[in-house]
Amino acid sequence: MCAGKYDKNGWTIVFKAKNINEAEELLSRNSARRELNRREQLMNSSIIDNERVLIPAWMSNN
Repeated sequence: MCAGKYDKNGWTIVFKAKNINEAEELLSRNSARRELNRREQLMNSSIIDNERVLIPAWMSNN
């Protein structure tokens, strides 16, 4: 069985699966892995360092 999925970025993923359950599992794994990679890239990027805001001690609840 061949299946395809059109994702939000305009890509079509084509793969071969034995049944519909295997196809759904492959899609969910791929989506989770892609999300994890996106988060890791964001955390390692310089955007995080450049956009850091320091809160004065007098404003904290401690």
